[in-house]
Amino acid sequence: MAKRIFHLIDRLALLATQQGGFASKPELVKTLTVASQQAFNAMTPAKAPRPVGPGLNRALDTRLHPFLREASYTKLPDPNPRPLGITTGGRFALPEPCYVDYYDIEGAEEVQEVVGQAWRQILADPIEGPDATHYKVRNVDSGDIKTPGRQISPVPETLVAIYYAYPTEPVYKEDYDTGAPVYNDDQSVDTGWGLEMEPELLVRSLRLLGLEIRDPQLQAVAAQLTAETI
Repeated sequence: MAKRIFHLIDRLALLATQQGGFASKPELVKTLTVASQQAFNAMTPAKAPRPVGPGLNRALDTRLHPFLREASYTKLPDPNPRPLGITTGGRFALPEPCYVDYYDIEGAEEVQEVVGQAWRQILADPIEGPDATHYKVRNVDSGDIKTPGRQISPVPETLVAIYYAYPTEPVYKEDYDTGAPVYNDDQSVDTGWGLEMEPELLVRSLRLLGLEIRDPQLQAVAAQLTAETI
């Protein structure tokens, strides 16, 4: 059975043609890639501080479930930290890019993300600073410290990060051995979204192409997306 990317691009091409538009298969794949990123970003709004428990509503969790991941870390003594350990400096790594839903730390009441220069200030704050129940996390890059990733204070014994990996970039591969394009399923890559998200991906793609939504089934999806945006 062909991957879902074949059916998505095939239907998207048909819808575009029916609505007076045209785009090549590579152009459609690029558009679908942007639509997929838009959908993910729309479901993972920035929020700070993030709670210790699940931070997204159940409807979004269901749609984002294909990208849900978990990473566990344990505090390890220097000078020999293992790759997945938290160093004494509180540094640990997560795949980038990703969207952290929440951090699960035993005994924690709050895990707050800190941005930019506020990190040093908040560490020195006797009231708002970190303690054994109120942890602070920041994103760090190679220009900031030698080990990029994330840094947490104080350093917990164990930490579980629940996060969403970004959607896979879709690939629609065609071969031209016979002169005419022939779809290659083995080298094609799906978006990673579940089947229930495909109508939204189609709507977002058609909008990016500047085309009207004339399909009755997709019109309802378009109206819902518009209502959510307002």
